[in-house]
Amino acid sequence: RDGEHWTHQPGIFLDRNHQAKTWDHAMAWVGDVITVGDKEFIYYGGYAEGHKVGPRRLGVATLRKDGFVSYDAAASAEGILCTRPFTWDAKKLTVNAIVRGELRARLLFAESGLPIPGFFWRDCEPIHGDSVAHPVRWKGDVGIPTGQSVRLEFSLRDAEIYGFEMIR
Repeated sequence: RDGEHWTHQPGIFLDRNHQAKTWDHAMAWVGDVITVGDKEFIYYGGYAEGHKVGPRRLGVATLRKDGFVSYDAAASAEGILCTRPFTWDAKKLTVNAIVRGELRARLLFAESGLPIPGFFWRDCEPIHGDSVAHPVRWKGDVGIPTGQSVRLEFSLRDAEIYGFEMIR
């Protein structure tokens, strides 16, 4: 998202409770989302019987941080995810992912698309497990080239990637 262009995802994000006689059975709507630590707290309203019947109530649902959408790769096939070009201005990189298989990252020169020496797939320490902030490390303690136009590319197998964060 860039603040101007948005892509609507099909389907219902937060559905009403389909169990009869519950306080949010007739209708539910999201009021606000607040990030606290590793979770998104989704505050939502609802009512049981109809728009003008009975009281409205407030509930809270939780979700992993930035867990609204993910790019998923199966165990049977490698998935590749590449960013648009951007100027690298960070000292560290973390990735929010559930990795049952393996995830690696590499840096590419934006114009040529060629890997930056020291930032190839083989240089990236494999990432495993579930974390909203897996540290991404390349072998040899190579300094990440700041101020360059780059692309970041992720290789994943049997994994879900939710986002990444560059830390200055």
